[in-house]
Amino acid sequence: MKYIITESQYNNTIDKFITYIFEPHKEKRTRKFPGSIFWVKDGEVIAEIEKPKYFYVNYKIWDNISSMLSLEYSETQQVIKDWLEEHYKLGGLTPKSNEMELILSLEEHYKLGGLTPVTSGYAGGVTLEEHYKLI
Repeated sequence: MKYIITESQYNNTIDKFITYIFEPHKEKRTRKFPGSIFWVKDGEVIAEIEKPKYFYVNYKIWDNISSMLSLEYSETQQVIKDWLEEHYKLGGLTPKSNEMELILSLEEHYKLGGLTPVTSGYAGGVTLEEHYKLI
């Protein structure tokens, strides 16, 4: 059975879904990344705000949003951007999928900071230092 919904109903559904995914969260800061604000929910980093440019979203959450709503990368980016503007007045940030989360997790948990992780082609071959400007 198919249902017909209006654009406003669709937008309302998107808003509620994204709110459910990101809320409630706590904001955390670290000395290691003083220019970043991390959103933590249920003990997991779900997003990173790197002002004035980026809002990095946990890749599992990004995938969940794009899959659930059948959106392409740029569409997912736009609905998150719209949500950030409406709920937090952060529309100037550019949402990005954080494919590097697994590498960061390994570095933190196993203290592998001396290694230079290189991604597969999935993240465009960007090193951790380039992605997070750690140098």
